[in-house]
Amino acid sequence: MDTIPIYLIVTMTENGTIADKGVIPWSIPGEQRYFKEHTLGAAVLMGRKTWESLEYAPLPGRLNIVLTHSGTFSAPGAIPVTSMEEALTAAHAASLAKRELWIMGGAEVLNHAQWLANKAYVTVLHDHYAGDTKFESKRNGKITDHTVSEAEIEFSRTDLPGSAPTKYTKKLRYTRVVIDYDVLKRR
Repeated sequence: MDTIPIYLIVTMTENGTIADKGVIPWSIPGEQRYFKEHTLGAAVLMGRKTWESLEYAPLPGRLNIVLTHSGTFSAPGAIPVTSMEEALTAAHAASLAKRELWIMGGAEVLNHAQWLANKAYVTVLHDHYAGDTKFESKRNGKITDHTVSEAEIEFSRTDLPGSAPTKYTKKLRYTRVVIDYDVLKRR
């Protein structure tokens, strides 16, 4: 069986925050378009919590694969799997426009899959957000693409326990990088 390239795609703060209480606490103009441009026509792998945050709706135009600990989990419109090996098999067997597997989260899946990935597409927000979910990038690679941008963004924050989130707007500087992990294997 030939291999299928594995890519991580994640937006995170400098301290690794990717979510807070199951919600992404920011909205960057163009970020969803960036995600779609890379993943459309390919397979996407997500954990059960990420699937639930999508309100159980598969991302259109992609093979949706949900990694879960439960062998009885049901994900209408997606393929539930219990291991990375099953996810790779499902992605490899599918008839896809792009023969790629994109790992989109959550943290547990990203932290595990980084060791299998060929590349990582990372957007780093140069700001700190409160968050209970972190991606701990521990793998070395070579940055092959690097762009710095600034955008007016919206974010929400719960100021008091039990209160409704408050929406804020501010300027945010962020960097997009592509990290090639395979470059270290080719040396």
